[in-house]
Amino acid sequence: MYGDGDRKTISELRRDAAAVQRRILDQTVQLQRVQNATARARSLIDQLLRLFATEVKENDRDALFAVLASISEDLDFSNVPLIPIAIALANDHFSNVKRIRAVRNRFLDDNSVIFLAHVLRFSPSLSQVELLDISGTRVTEKGLFFLLEMMEERETPFALIAKDRVPAEIPVAVEFMQKYQLALRKVGRKSNCKLTL
Repeated sequence: MYGDGDRKTISELRRDAAAVQRRILDQTVQLQRVQNATARARSLIDQLLRLFATEVKENDRDALFAVLASISEDLDFSNVPLIPIAIALANDHFSNVKRIRAVRNRFLDDNSVIFLAHVLRFSPSLSQVELLDISGTRVTEKGLFFLLEMMEERETPFALIAKDRVPAEIPVAVEFMQKYQLALRKVGRKSNCKLTL
């Protein structure tokens, strides 16, 4: 029956039922496409994480995605690997970031900090970053040396905080320590740079 009390014929009811079935079928096909696209996206994300963030376990992914989705001026990540963050920085993903804090980050080591130093050094769009805090990490003089080189070339204000670092297990060569001390002195003389070690 129609809403106004008129009756529908059997053929009209069949046509209406066929139209509803077609819509249901179209929606089912569309839902299947969305599910397939979601599965492909998940697979791609898993591959990217295996490639760029091998340390991230399944339960740490939410923290990584929360950091990657951040639009704040303060980028604070203590339980997230640095490499995916540095890649995002290099691709101008964090255009608002001014302060990077990775205090007591268990993933931070010399290799990841060297990569970050190169990103900060050679990405002109990152000149607005004014603070890097890597206190309480496993970064040694080797990683700090690359950060100091970046700071030597920097014209904009920059502060590096690297207190309470875990001592290196392998002693550092004397020649390297001389280069490191020289870099420390050069950066110490720059008025736009501040070091807290």
